[in-house]
Amino acid sequence: MVADTAADFEQVSARLRARGADVPRHIAAVADSGRRLANDFAKAVSGGNGVKASERANVDRLNVAYRDYLIVRRKVAGAVNRDAAFHRLEAAVAELQQAVSSYGATHYAEAQAGLSALRRNSRARTRVLIAAVVIALLCLVAVSVVLSGFARRVREYVAFTARVAGGDLEARVVPHGGDELAALAGGLNGMAEKLREAAEDRARREGQEHDYRESQREFVDRLQVSGSVAEAHVLLKAHLERSVPAGGVVVLNRNNSNDRLEPSTSIPDGWTLAERLTTATPRSCLTVRLAQTHAERVSRPPLVACEVCGALAPNTTCTPLLVGGEVIGSVLVGHPDPLDPVSDRCVAETVSQSAPVLANLRNLALDEARPATDALTGLSNRRAFHDTLLRMLAHAGRTLSPLSVIALDLDHFKAINDTYGHSHGDAVLAAVGDVLSDSIRVSDLAGRTGGEEFVVLLPDTTSEGAIDVAEKLRHQIMRQ
Repeated sequence: MVADTAADFEQVSARLRARGADVPRHIAAVADSGRRLANDFAKAVSGGNGVKASERANVDRLNVAYRDYLIVRRKVAGAVNRDAAFHRLEAAVAELQQAVSSYGATHYAEAQAGLSALRRNSRARTRVLIAAVVIALLCLVAVSVVLSGFARRVREYVAFTARVAGGDLEARVVPHGGDELAALAGGLNGMAEKLREAAEDRARREGQEHDYRESQREFVDRLQVSGSVAEAHVLLKAHLERSVPAGGVVVLNRNNSNDRLEPSTSIPDGWTLAERLTTATPRSCLTVRLAQTHAERVSRPPLVACEVCGALAPNTTCTPLLVGGEVIGSVLVGHPDPLDPVSDRCVAETVSQSAPVLANLRNLALDEARPATDALTGLSNRRAFHDTLLRMLAHAGRTLSPLSVIALDLDHFKAINDTYGHSHGDAVLAAVGDVLSDSIRVSDLAGRTGGEEFVVLLPDTTSEGAIDVAEKLRHQIMRQ
């Protein structure tokens, strides 16, 4: 803009120097240049950007010089002395030109200073931008390194989970650092450890279940081929003592008259069961009375203690041998500690599987013994006794061995029936039959030959020995 203004001044000065006789034409040319000068001045000074404080004096000088120039230029046309007027105009233009030059120099200096500041700012911004780019690149490299490590660890974790899913429960992942991924690694290792423990526990339980099933299968197979109730009872006791750790087992059987409980297997040492059974009836046993399992625990005493199994051992479990709603006996298990679930299940299933087999064996024994056995006392009846007597006499004759016979008759038995009734009389006969069965040898034979009449055969026994046996039987019957 300043360069354009200087060009206008040159044109005005040239026209002033080339003035001639055609004054109006020169004035018109000067006026034309002045108009362009005015426009340039307006653009330079009043461009809409305002006036800087450093340029205020130059702008004021411009304004004064331009105002003087306009005044002189208006007076040129009407001046009488044209030469003097042109000199004044030329002087005004020169003053204006100097003001413009001064303004231009100041404006240029300001522009140069602004350009230098802009360059300095540009260099600073460039350095900042370069630093930012370098930092960004470093961050990008750092992020790439972190992401690379992250991806590697994630791949390790994925491979680890694949191994665990494939069944390798011993696999473990190595944690790196202390960040969230390391915590995740610890959690994955913990999960794998829990899965391993669960797998081992499942394998252990499956092994126990397999052993239990094999043991139960073996027991059932042996039970099916048992030849007698006594053999089945011994098998039942042996199986439970093998399956229940440190447990004592007794199988109790109801007699044929269903009025007593009898131990059909040996009683563990220290148990007072035999003494209790001498006075107990089947209803004395809560298991028989309720037809359900009765357990007594040291940690939790029962509301009602059983007269038969109470306080025999620290803990007892009595399970009924139940067939068709009828209790034919019970299985008493004593154990120092409470039964674990497997042992408790073993007792329940073993007794449940044994009951029908024992009932069948018992019925078969009764059917076989009924033709030769007195139903009330369980002794040989008259017919069976007579057949056995003939065989024993023949044997004694061949071997020339002694054979003794004891005849027993209950005194005042009719008075018992008349006073107390036939049910009490039957109980007396059954008690006498039990005494005879328990007191004689295996080779001896006791039988009931009449209402209250009994006979005992004693092979290989002299008369003196028979008298001793008779006195023993008399005393034992008197104690009943």
